[in-house]
Amino acid sequence: MLNAYPYYGYTKGDGIFPIEYALFQPLPSVKQIIDPNTLYHYNSMFDAMVDAAYYSIDALNFKDIPVVATETGWSSFGGANEPDATAENAETYNNSMIQRVLNDSGPSNMKTWEDYEGHKLMQQLPQQQQQQLLAQQQQQFRQSAMQGMGQMQG
Repeated sequence: MLNAYPYYGYTKGDGIFPIEYALFQPLPSVKQIIDPNTLYHYNSMFDAMVDAAYYSIDALNFKDIPVVATETGWSSFGGANEPDATAENAETYNNSMIQRVLNDSGPSNMKTWEDYEGHKLMQQLPQQQQQQLLAQQQQQFRQSAMQGMGQMQG
């Protein structure tokens, strides 16, 4: 099980990684992230984190151990020294993660999305129901983010 939080990798990177990379947003060719050890091109920090877990397991000579991301997300409210911890960035990250799961995309070594039971069930739904479920999840996220911000401000 892996708890993957690109927000922390992004903030601890001190400007090394573009925010788009951490939020699943397209990168211009001059900002592409390439792993110097494998020469893989990564479209998101999350994918690189999952692949790093696979490579670490492999380096210990373990095989066929699935990596399942059990937690992920983006901080929606931060202090003065955390300008990227916003509800907007959290919504972008979560919506992009949902789309990523629905599109069944991932890093080169990722094997778990196909095996994940919730993903299998989602893929069996007609496209319209998948879109309705996505809209419901987005609405629930917006409501919880707004409630959280109200509690922190109030």
